[in-house]
Amino acid sequence: MSERVWVLSPTDLGGLWDECRRCFYLAVAAGFPRPASAPSSLDAIARAHIAGLDRRRTDQVAAGMPPGTIDLSHRSVQSEPLSVQVPEHSYRFVIRGALDVTLTLEDGTLGVAEIAVVGDTTGPAASRRQHAWAQALESAGAGKVSVLGTLVFVPGSTVWTWTAHERDDPGFYGFLAEALSLLARPAPPGGTPLCAWCVYRDASRRTGY
Repeated sequence: MSERVWVLSPTDLGGLWDECRRCFYLAVAAGFPRPASAPSSLDAIARAHIAGLDRRRTDQVAAGMPPGTIDLSHRSVQSEPLSVQVPEHSYRFVIRGALDVTLTLEDGTLGVAEIAVVGDTTGPAASRRQHAWAQALESAGAGKVSVLGTLVFVPGSTVWTWTAHERDDPGFYGFLAEALSLLARPAPPGGTPLCAWCVYRDASRRTGY
């Protein structure tokens, strides 16, 4: 068993993994993250609309949402140490980060939700982030997570749509096995072609700046 306990961020497991595996490795394994990015279009377009969601009933926001209320309380979450098995190895990890949106459902369970602007991806990256949050919340004793999904805002309107993601823990742990096997390598992988950060780092090394 590897002795290191990896600290994984849902954000890194989602977007950064897809954007560039080298940047993912450097951020998690080497402690050398990208600089903070500028606020997203979501921050500029939908801030007031998002604030208005707090404590609202889900059935008043978007069709298809499970019955309950939306909670925008900002909370820091860290899982207990978890493990994933690969051939001849077992990797230990914790999931840590700040969660902004949860659903308090009428059946006594929780939902993990993200907020996006129409046109943003709500596919595999969003699903991985939500699976990571579900693992962290359940491990930390917050309760059972029964629903994962994305609330999508349509700019220029007051319309929200709901995209649900099926819970697939075996698939998520299969992804974690791949990600942790990459992190355990002694050196980072090659960068994604034309990754802006990798290009910048390479140019800095070549020029000596």
